[in-house]
Amino acid sequence: MLGFVYLPMRAAVITLGAFGLLALMLSLTGIYGLSAYTVSRRTKEIGIRVAIGARPAQVLRFVFGRIGTLVTAGALVGLVLGLAVANVLASIVYQASSRDPIVIVAAVVSISVVAFVAAVGPARRVVRVDPVQSLRQE
Repeated sequence: MLGFVYLPMRAAVITLGAFGLLALMLSLTGIYGLSAYTVSRRTKEIGIRVAIGARPAQVLRFVFGRIGTLVTAGALVGLVLGLAVANVLASIVYQASSRDPIVIVAAVVSISVVAFVAAVGPARRVVRVDPVQSLRQE
Protein backbone atom coordinates (compact mmCIF):
# COMPACT_ATOMS: atom_id res chain seq x y z
CA MET A 1 0.00 0.00 0.00
CA LEU A 2 2.86 2.36 0.79
CA GLY A 3 4.30 1.79 -2.70
CA PHE A 4 1.34 3.56 -4.31
CA VAL A 5 2.21 6.77 -2.47
CA TYR A 6 5.55 7.01 -4.24
CA LEU A 7 4.24 5.86 -7.62
CA PRO A 8 3.96 9.35 -9.18
CA MET A 9 7.49 10.25 -8.11
CA ARG A 10 8.91 6.95 -9.33
CA ALA A 11 7.12 7.35 -12.65
CA ALA A 12 8.54 10.85 -13.01
CA VAL A 13 12.07 9.66 -12.22
CA ILE A 14 11.81 6.78 -14.71
CA THR A 15 10.41 9.10 -17.38
CA LEU A 16 13.12 11.72 -16.79
CA GLY A 17 15.78 8.99 -16.89
CA ALA A 18 14.44 7.68 -20.20
CA PHE A 19 14.42 11.18 -21.64
CA GLY A 20 17.96 11.67 -20.38
CA LEU A 21 19.14 8.52 -22.17
CA LEU A 22 17.34 9.62 -25.31
CA ALA A 23 19.00 13.04 -25.10
CA LEU A 24 22.38 11.36 -24.61
CA MET A 25 21.92 9.21 -27.71
CA LEU A 26 20.72 12.16 -29.75
CA SER A 27 23.70 14.26 -28.70
CA LEU A 28 26.08 11.39 -29.48
CA THR A 29 24.55 10.96 -32.93
CA GLY A 30 24.46 14.69 -33.62
CA ILE A 31 28.04 15.35 -32.57
CA TYR A 32 29.26 12.36 -34.58
CA GLY A 33 27.39 13.59 -37.64
CA LEU A 34 28.68 17.12 -37.21
CA SER A 35 32.27 16.03 -36.80
CA ALA A 36 32.05 13.60 -39.75
CA TYR A 37 30.57 16.35 -41.91
CA THR A 38 33.22 18.84 -40.83
CA VAL A 39 36.00 16.38 -41.59
CA SER A 40 34.56 15.47 -44.99
CA ARG A 41 34.17 19.14 -45.96
CA ARG A 42 37.74 19.94 -44.92
CA THR A 43 39.46 16.88 -46.36
CA LYS A 44 41.25 18.98 -48.96
CA GLU A 45 42.45 21.49 -46.37
CA ILE A 46 43.60 18.72 -44.04
CA GLY A 47 45.37 17.03 -46.97
CA ILE A 48 47.25 20.25 -47.68
CA ARG A 49 48.21 20.56 -44.02
CA VAL A 50 49.51 16.99 -44.00
CA ALA A 51 51.35 17.54 -47.31
CA ILE A 52 53.25 20.53 -45.94
CA GLY A 53 54.24 18.64 -42.81
CA ALA A 54 51.48 18.76 -40.23
CA ARG A 55 51.86 16.02 -37.65
CA PRO A 56 48.92 13.80 -36.66
CA ALA A 57 48.75 15.50 -33.26
CA GLN A 58 48.32 18.89 -34.95
CA VAL A 59 45.57 17.56 -37.19
CA LEU A 60 43.80 16.00 -34.21
CA ARG A 61 44.08 19.26 -32.28
CA PHE A 62 42.49 21.04 -35.23
CA VAL A 63 39.56 18.60 -35.42
CA PHE A 64 38.96 18.40 -31.67
CA GLY A 65 39.31 22.18 -31.36
CA ARG A 66 36.49 22.77 -33.83
CA ILE A 67 34.24 20.22 -32.12
CA GLY A 68 35.22 21.50 -28.68
CA THR A 69 34.16 25.03 -29.55
CA LEU A 70 30.73 23.87 -30.66
CA VAL A 71 30.28 21.58 -27.64
CA THR A 72 31.25 24.39 -25.27
CA ALA A 73 28.70 26.70 -26.82
CA GLY A 74 26.03 24.00 -26.64
CA ALA A 75 26.88 23.17 -23.02
CA LEU A 76 26.59 26.82 -22.02
CA VAL A 77 23.20 27.17 -23.71
CA GLY A 78 22.03 23.91 -22.09
CA LEU A 79 23.26 25.07 -18.69
CA VAL A 80 21.37 28.35 -18.97
CA LEU A 81 18.19 26.59 -20.10
CA GLY A 82 18.58 23.98 -17.34
CA LEU A 83 18.86 26.63 -14.69
CA ALA A 84 15.84 28.42 -16.16
CA VAL A 85 13.59 25.38 -15.73
CA ALA A 86 14.96 24.34 -12.35
CA ASN A 87 11.73 25.15 -10.55
CA VAL A 88 9.73 22.86 -12.83
CA LEU A 89 12.13 19.99 -12.11
CA ALA A 90 11.98 20.64 -8.37
CA SER A 91 8.18 20.49 -8.43
CA ILE A 92 8.19 17.12 -10.24
CA VAL A 93 11.02 15.26 -8.49
CA TYR A 94 11.30 15.39 -4.71
CA GLN A 95 14.57 16.85 -3.39
CA ALA A 96 15.99 17.42 -6.87
CA SER A 97 18.06 20.49 -7.48
CA SER A 98 19.66 21.47 -10.75
CA ARG A 99 21.58 24.22 -8.99
CA ASP A 100 23.73 21.69 -7.17
CA PRO A 101 27.35 22.23 -8.25
CA ILE A 102 27.99 18.48 -8.39
CA VAL A 103 25.09 18.01 -10.80
CA ILE A 104 26.27 20.88 -13.00
CA VAL A 105 29.85 19.58 -13.13
CA ALA A 106 28.61 16.04 -13.82
CA ALA A 107 26.46 17.29 -16.71
CA VAL A 108 29.31 19.25 -18.28
CA VAL A 109 31.77 16.38 -17.84
CA SER A 110 29.32 13.84 -19.27
CA ILE A 111 28.60 15.91 -22.39
CA SER A 112 32.34 16.47 -22.82
CA VAL A 113 32.98 12.72 -22.66
CA VAL A 114 30.14 12.05 -25.11
CA ALA A 115 31.56 14.68 -27.48
CA PHE A 116 35.03 13.15 -27.28
CA VAL A 117 33.71 9.64 -27.92
CA ALA A 118 31.62 10.88 -30.84
CA ALA A 119 34.53 12.75 -32.44
CA VAL A 120 37.08 9.95 -32.13
CA GLY A 121 35.87 8.06 -35.24
CA PRO A 122 36.07 10.96 -37.69
CA ALA A 123 39.32 12.13 -36.08
CA ARG A 124 40.91 8.73 -36.61
CA ARG A 125 39.85 8.80 -40.25
CA VAL A 126 41.30 12.26 -40.80
CA VAL A 127 44.71 11.23 -39.45
CA ARG A 128 44.92 8.56 -42.15
CA VAL A 129 44.20 11.00 -44.98
CA ASP A 130 46.47 10.53 -47.97
CA PRO A 131 47.43 14.04 -49.11
CA VAL A 132 47.65 13.07 -52.78
CA GLN A 133 44.20 11.49 -52.89
CA SER A 134 42.60 14.29 -50.93
CA LEU A 135 43.98 16.89 -53.34
CA ARG A 136 42.71 14.90 -56.35
CA GLN A 137 39.12 14.93 -55.06
CA GLU A 138 36.63 17.20 -56.80
